[in-house]
Amino acid sequence: GTVFFLFFQTTSPQALSNALVKMGAPYSFVFVLTASMQFVHVLIRRVISIRDAQRARGIPIEGGLRGLRYFPALAGPLLIQAFQLADELAEAMEARGFGAPGRRFRYEPRLTVFDWVAMIVSIAVAVIAIVV
Repeated sequence: GTVFFLFFQTTSPQALSNALVKMGAPYSFVFVLTASMQFVHVLIRRVISIRDAQRARGIPIEGGLRGLRYFPALAGPLLIQAFQLADELAEAMEARGFGAPGRRFRYEPRLTVFDWVAMIVSIAVAVIAIVV
């Protein structure tokens, strides 16, 4: 329990996903795992926000059995926000083509000989224009 907690508190979702993809884990699995990690963190922040808002309204949100009486005041808004967040995530995934045939990765341009020649010529022209 503690090792699991410490691992996820000290490892960013991006670092974990990069490591898992490099180890050969399926991208869909890696995405679901890292999205879940981020989803939990967002929901924890929302619980705190809702709890503070309900306390400001005079609803005594507290722990223990007495707090169960006011559980719907916390759970209702949290469920609504969780569904809204999941819907936004689904729309974003669909807009970015997640799950479409053919894997797409972030484009990492590499300089070719033509690029080097173009840069050298551009720098030479700029130097000549400044000097002349």
